[in-house]
Amino acid sequence: MLFASSAGAQFQQQAEGQQMFDFNLHDNAAEVVLSSPAGEQLDAGGPVTQNFGLFFNSAGDVAASAGLHASGGPTEGFNPMEVGAGAKLYGVYSEEADRLVAALAISGSMVFSITGQVPQAFIVKGNVAPNITSFGRARRLFEGTMRYQLDVTPHSAVYLGYRYLRIQMGSGSSNTTMDSNIHLGMQVSF
Repeated sequence: MLFASSAGAQFQQQAEGQQMFDFNLHDNAAEVVLSSPAGEQLDAGGPVTQNFGLFFNSAGDVAASAGLHASGGPTEGFNPMEVGAGAKLYGVYSEEADRLVAALAISGSMVFSITGQVPQAFIVKGNVAPNITSFGRARRLFEGTMRYQLDVTPHSAVYLGYRYLRIQMGSGSSNTTMDSNIHLGMQVSF
């Protein structure tokens, strides 16, 4: 859900104070995410972004989220691989399970950049909330995304991605897979 882009371009933009709007969709679901730098004090060891998102699907499920994510390469300068870690808070209403639940997930990401005339990146992200940080009837939450992204201008990118979002419920409630599909998306920085 989120806020990764190719190489250091996106992180450089956010370090300069720019915000990023991300929108992705397929026939049965859509997601909107707004990301921005978390603050100069937090950026001392590498870029830290904050993000706020809203996911919804045709089954009536809705997930609102807010997160912090720090990322960077193991050395300064250009590095084709960047890794990151953070946390993401979810508030979810599942129509199928007729439940309102919350979860605090640990997040991880990997961005592998391909330089060229059109910068490209392969991005993998995961968010996992175990039983201890899942509230309401939720036992755990998992969200995983993969995307192949092309930066078409210095301030915009398009991508093809896949998202898997599942909530495991307890006490005999049904488990809910909110999304398991390929989607198209775009990002714009401003």
